[in-house]
Amino acid sequence: MTTSPGGNLLHEISSKLPYMAPAMRQIGEFVLKDPEAIRIMTITELASAASVADSTVSRFVREMGLDS
Repeated sequence: MTTSPGGNLLHEISSKLPYMAPAMRQIGEFVLKDPEAIRIMTITELASAASVADSTVSRFVREMGLDS
């Protein structure tokens, strides 16, 4: 996952976490708990680890303004 130069993805996730839907929050919490692990995960692996659907991870990525 990447974000714009100078952006702080973890801070952005943390600030949006209270306003996320439950499934999206699960992803955000997983990312915040182990940000290094997600660098090498596929969407399917992240979905499984966060106990959500693949489509929820795709939506999370889009809503966070990420390109992958």
